[in-house]
Amino acid sequence: MKYVDIQGFKSGKPLYPRWKRIPITDVRRWVDDNPETECFNTIQQFGSDVGKTQEDHSSPFYLDIDNNVLEKSLDDSRKFVDYILSSFGDIPIRVWFSGSKGFHILLPQQLFGAVDSSKLTYHWQYLAGYFAKELKIDTIDKGSYTLPRLWRIENTPNYKSIKKEGDPLLYKIPISLYELGHLTIGEIKKLATEKRDFIDDTEDGIKVNSELSRLYSQSKEVFERSKQVVLGETRPIELNKELPPCISYVFQNGGILKLGYRNRTSMVLAGYCKSADMPLTEAQGFMEEWLKTIPEISPFTSTNGYDQRWIDALLVLKTVYNNDKYHFSCGSIKECGFPEELCRHCKSIGEEAEHIELDQYAKADNIGKYIVVEADVIGRDKKELLVPRKITGYCHFDPDKNACTTCSMSPYFVPAKGRNERTMVFTSKMKTILDLTDPSAGHTHQVIMRIFDVESKHCPLFKYDIDWMNAQFIHISRVINHGYIKEVRDNQFDATCLLLEHGVMLNRGYRLYGRVYQNPRSRAATLVVDKAEPLQAMLDTFTISKEEKNKLDVFKAEYNTVESIVDKVSDIHCSFRDSFVYVFGRDELIMAMDMVFHSARWLNFQKQKLKGWLDVLVIGDSGQAKTLVAERLMGYYKLGTLVGGETSSRTGLLYTIQIIGKEQAWVKFGILPRSSGYLVVVDEVGGMTGDDFKEFTRVRSSGEVDVNKAGAGVAKCEVRLISIANAVAGKSLASYGYPVMALPEIPAFSDLADIRRFDYVVGVRAGDVPDDDINRDVTMIPNINNPYTPELCRNLILWLWQLSPDKIIISHDTEVRCLELAKAMSEQYIPDIPLVEAGDVRQKIIRLAVAFAGRTFNSPDGETLVITPEHANCAYEMINMLFKKEGLDYWGYSDDKAKLKLGETQIEYLLKSITDQFNMWDQLFRYMLSQNLINKLIMQQTFNLVKDAMDRFFNMFVNHQMIEPVRGGMWRKTPLGRKFLRDSLTNKDVKDSVAPKDVKEKVIKDDF
Repeated sequence: MKYVDIQGFKSGKPLYPRWKRIPITDVRRWVDDNPETECFNTIQQFGSDVGKTQEDHSSPFYLDIDNNVLEKSLDDSRKFVDYILSSFGDIPIRVWFSGSKGFHILLPQQLFGAVDSSKLTYHWQYLAGYFAKELKIDTIDKGSYTLPRLWRIENTPNYKSIKKEGDPLLYKIPISLYELGHLTIGEIKKLATEKRDFIDDTEDGIKVNSELSRLYSQSKEVFERSKQVVLGETRPIELNKELPPCISYVFQNGGILKLGYRNRTSMVLAGYCKSADMPLTEAQGFMEEWLKTIPEISPFTSTNGYDQRWIDALLVLKTVYNNDKYHFSCGSIKECGFPEELCRHCKSIGEEAEHIELDQYAKADNIGKYIVVEADVIGRDKKELLVPRKITGYCHFDPDKNACTTCSMSPYFVPAKGRNERTMVFTSKMKTILDLTDPSAGHTHQVIMRIFDVESKHCPLFKYDIDWMNAQFIHISRVINHGYIKEVRDNQFDATCLLLEHGVMLNRGYRLYGRVYQNPRSRAATLVVDKAEPLQAMLDTFTISKEEKNKLDVFKAEYNTVESIVDKVSDIHCSFRDSFVYVFGRDELIMAMDMVFHSARWLNFQKQKLKGWLDVLVIGDSGQAKTLVAERLMGYYKLGTLVGGETSSRTGLLYTIQIIGKEQAWVKFGILPRSSGYLVVVDEVGGMTGDDFKEFTRVRSSGEVDVNKAGAGVAKCEVRLISIANAVAGKSLASYGYPVMALPEIPAFSDLADIRRFDYVVGVRAGDVPDDDINRDVTMIPNINNPYTPELCRNLILWLWQLSPDKIIISHDTEVRCLELAKAMSEQYIPDIPLVEAGDVRQKIIRLAVAFAGRTFNSPDGETLVITPEHANCAYEMINMLFKKEGLDYWGYSDDKAKLKLGETQIEYLLKSITDQFNMWDQLFRYMLSQNLINKLIMQQTFNLVKDAMDRFFNMFVNHQMIEPVRGGMWRKTPLGRKFLRDSLTNKDVKDSVAPKDVKEKVIKDDF
C-alpha cells in the first residue's frame, strides 16, 4: 500500500498542526469531507504509514510552471509539451491548470526507468534544470523540488485566484493536451470556475523510453557528483607520441560523452594538446577536428551550431595554454565519461603521480613513490639554498692503473673523448639530493665524491662541472582557502619539504609533485618536491557571464531610497531566517553578520585608499545562536572559515615562530594570512590575552602580518572578520547597567584601542527573545519560494570580492553625506568605550555603505558598484539600530555619561580644590598619566603621602568619573580623566596661579 502526507487550509489556517499521513486510497474521501478547503497531498508516495528521514519514495516527474503573467506560463507549458512529444514520441503526459498562476505537468516515473529512492525528488530537480536550460524556460519553479512536497489536489479550490472583489473562485482542473494547445487563458479560466471530471487519455502498460532513461541517468549522476566534496583530482602525467585511447574514444563517440560536459571536455582536450607539446596552431586544428564530431543538435549540450562552439573552444584553448595551472590528467578525462576499463589499453603515459592526502604522505608505503599532494605553503626558511641541478663528473682513464680499472667511473668510458664521463641530473628521483642540502653531511666536494663513489680513492684525476639551481625548505599545511571550511580547530597537519624550485608564494595553495625519503640526519620522512603548481584560487578563477550577472538583479532594491533599500535587505534576511537559518528574534544578528560577507576589499574615499573589509564583534551570553547563525550563513554561501578552540589565539590566527632543534627559526603563518581576501569567523576571541589581542589589532588595522623576530616574514591579511565573544566568566550581559560595559572587562580588550577597531558591535543578551520565538516550530512555516538561491548569493559575494577600488564609485555627494553622518554620530555617543570616535567613524560608515550597495547589487552595468548618499544613510541607521538595541545599549550608556560631563566652571573648581590641598599636584598628575594601571597603595608610598590624604585625592577623581576600578585593586583613567590631567598640566596660567600648600593640610570643606 502507498501513503501520502496531507494538509488542508481553511481561511488561510492549516487543518492540522503537522502534516498527516494516510493511505492514498483515502485521499478522495478526505477531500470530500473537507469542502471549501484548499487540499494538498504530497507529490511523493511512501511505503510506510510512519514518516522518517531519508525515506524511499515514488513520484512522477513533475513541473510547476508558474508566472505572474499567466500567458507566459501557458506559452512555456506548450513549449515543454511540444518538445517532449516531438523528441521522445507519443508518450503519456498529464496537465492541470493550477487555478492561479500556472500549470502542473506530470510524466510517469516508469518512462524514465527510475526506481523508488530517497533521492528521487532531487534527481527530478536536476532533470528539470536540464529541460529549463535546453528550452530556455525560466518559469519552472525549481523551489518545488523539496522532500516532502505538498501538491494541490485536483478539483479543489484555489483561493489565490481571488485577487480583488468580484473575481471568481477557480479550481485546479485537469485539461487535455488539445485544450492546452488551443484554448486561450480566458477560456481555460472559464473551465476552472467549476470542478471537472478527470480526463484520462493515458495508456496502461507504460514502457521505459530509452532516451528519457538516459537523460534521467545523467541527471542522477550530476546530482550525486554535486553532493561530493571535489578536491580537484588531477593526477598529471607525462605523455608520449601515441594518441591515448580515451582521446580516440571521444572522437569516435560524438565528441561529448555526458550531459553538460562540453566545456569540460574542451578543457581536457586543450590540456592534452598542451601536455603533448603541440604548438598552439596545431592545437587549434586538433580542436576543430573534435568539434566536427559533435552533431549539429546534440542532446548533451544546449549550445547548437559550429560557430559558437568554435568561439568557446578557442577561448578555452588559449586560457589553458596561457596558464600553468592547466594540464591533461587521467582523472579529468574519466570525469568526462570515458569508460575506465579501456585504460588498460593505454600506451601513451609514462610515470603517473599518485594523489596522496597530505597527512598520509609519510607512510612507509610511499617511500620513493612519485606522489602529488595539495597543500598551503605556510612558511619557508630564511636562507635559500644553491644545490647542483646537474653534475658532470669525469676523469682520464689509465688502463695501466689498477685503481682506474676497478673505479666506479670505469663503466662510463667515452671513447670519443678518451675519458670516463658520467652525468647526474638531480630531481626528486635522486635521494642523494638530501645529502647535498645537509650541512652536516660535509663539504659539497666531499658529498659529490661520495655520490660518484670515488671518495675512498682520493683520486686527483676526478673532476666535475656543476649546473646550479635554487632549493628551499618550505613548510606546508592542509589547504583551507577553497570555499567553506566549517571549523578549523587544533588538528591541522603540518609538514616540511625540500622544494627544488624558486619563487613559491607564502599562504598560497600548491599542488606539489615529488618523492618521499628518509632524511639521513633527522630520520624524518621528507618530501622532495621538484614541481610546484599553484592551485586555482577561487577569486583568481571566478568568472561570471553576462546572463548570470543579469540574474543578480533579484537582489536590487526597487528604488534608490533608504526605505526601499532597507526593505529589500530585510526581505532577503527574512527569507534566510525562515528557509535555512531558523533563528528567530535575532534578525539584527543575521543582518550584522551578512553585511560582512558583502563588504569590499579596498575602496577609495576622501582621496585615499581605505580598507573595505568589515571587522565586527558579536558579544553575548552563551546559547544565543551567535556561532550557529555564522555557520548557517557560511554553509549556505559555501564561503568562509570558522576558527575555534586554541586556534583562536595569536599563534593560531597570525603566526608562530618555529624552532626545532638546531634548525633555522621560521615563521609559521596562521589562519588569517592564509585566508587573505576571504572571510573568517573567530569563535571564543575573548579568550585571547591582552598582549596577543594588541598584535591582532595591529594586523586588523593594517591588513598585513609583519614578523621581524627570530624568524621573519611578511604576509597579507586582508580578511573580512566576524569575532565572537562571551561576557567575562561568571557574568551575563544583564548583570551590567548597560551591556556595552561588558566590553572593557573582557581580558582581550584591555586596551580601549582594540575595541575602537571594530566597525560595529552586536550585543545578544539572554532573555531578550520571547520563548515563543525560541521554541517556534519550523515545520509550521509555509514553504516559501526563496528567490535568493545559494548559487546567486555566492555569485554576488564573489563578484563583490573581486571588485577593485576603481570599480567602486563613491560620488562627492556620498562622501559629504558620510562626513555629515560621522559628525552627527560623534555627537550622539561618548568615546569612553570607543565604538564611536570622531577620528574614524566616517570610515566605518563608508565601509558599511559599500556593503549595503553590494548587498543590493547597485550596479548599473554589472561592472561597477555605485554608492549613493542613501547607502550612507542606511549604514548610519543600521549602526544606530545596533547601538540602541537593549542587547548592547551603547546609546543609553552614552546618554547617561553625557549628563555627567563636567562644565568649565566645575573643572576649574575641581582643579583649584586639588591644587589648594596638594603642593605636588603636578607630579601626581604626571605619574597618573604615565601609568596604564594605577595602584593607590603604591602611589601613596611613592609620594610619601598619608593614607587620609591619598584617599581624599582618589575620591576626587572617582566621584567625577575620571578613574574607574579594573581588578585586583587596580584603577585606570577614563577618557575624561586623561583629558583633565593633560589639560591641567599644559595650562600654564592655571598652574602659575596656584599657591602651594602643605600636602598634609587638613581639608576644611569637602564638596566631593
